[in-house]
Amino acid sequence: MSHRISNLGTLAVLTLLCWGGSACKSSDSRTPNGQPANADLPYAAAAGLDVFERLACDTCHALNNSRFKAGPPLNDIFGKEVQLVGGTKLVRDEEYLKNSILDAGAQIVQGYRPQMINYGNLLQEGELESLIALIRHYSEATPDSTKE
Repeated sequence: MSHRISNLGTLAVLTLLCWGGSACKSSDSRTPNGQPANADLPYAAAAGLDVFERLACDTCHALNNSRFKAGPPLNDIFGKEVQLVGGTKLVRDEEYLKNSILDAGAQIVQGYRPQMINYGNLLQEGELESLIALIRHYSEATPDSTKE
């Protein structure tokens, strides 16, 4: 009987790890040297990468200079001036990113269509800040990236 209880305990722990953690992810993105792709990211940016992947943001956005997505590449937006539909110019700062993620249709960048959904109801506490940390990290890590 005690052997059965021990196996159930192990099963419960493994189930919790798979359900809430990264132990059972089917696809683990790796760098060419075999390390996890987010191993060199600061904690907040790594947490943002987890959210980015969970919400499938890469469907429309790249974290590099790829221009073949519906949305802008995220490594080249933070701190950059942009012109909105209607002619208003502003700098893409933390406030802009928060607004764009929570109310995507409020400020459309010239040259893009209003197609992003609002993610406010899909984000858990702290995830908005983590996404912004990810975008900021990639923007600062690639200072010579091309402008839009």
